[in-house]
Amino acid sequence: MCRTGVIHLSLYKKINIMKKQHKMDPNLISTKQVYELDWVIERFRKKLDIGLTRQDVKDAVKAVGKSRRKVYAHLERTCAEK
Repeated sequence: MCRTGVIHLSLYKKINIMKKQHKMDPNLISTKQVYELDWVIERFRKKLDIGLTRQDVKDAVKAVGKSRRKVYAHLERTCAEK
């Protein structure tokens, strides 16, 4: 701000440029993103040699919520039972 209390246009543009861009939270699982579901399926296939489907992951998210830790724990429990 200058002495008169008016923000110059150039300073206003700089402030807008410096705003933080919103990103997805890495601790949550989005069931609408196909690549994310595929990533979870591939992780379980490599880690535990378990074949999952996208619907299995969606059902787990619906059962315990979007938290990645809770979903992984739920999938490990349910796959161990099978």
